[in-house]
Amino acid sequence: ANANVDDERVTFVAAPGVRELLEKREVASGNGGMVWSGATIAGRPAYATPQMTAATLLAGDFGAVAVGMFGPGLRVDVDPSGTGFNNASVTVRVLMMADVAPRQASAFVKSTSIT
Repeated sequence: ANANVDDERVTFVAAPGVRELLEKREVASGNGGMVWSGATIAGRPAYATPQMTAATLLAGDFGAVAVGMFGPGLRVDVDPSGTGFNNASVTVRVLMMADVAPRQASAFVKSTSIT
């Protein structure tokens, strides 16, 4: 809120261990509500990914992130070997070269010691 970010646009991203920990941590002692409930923290969307560093939680307005594509743009490759034919599957790879940068760095906060 101090960075002029609309509360409705805040999203949380965490390491899987952080999700596990916050799913067991009460908001207030004895109230029965957990910090991470379902797929939300404080009623806002929350996601866990192994791409996050252990004990890390990132919160911010991900709509304030600019994605700049460069190079050949979006590339879609289909596996020409046909190995997936017998089990009715097709292997496809999508590649994109891009840089990602926040348009407003203050719209994000990172905690690296969720224990």
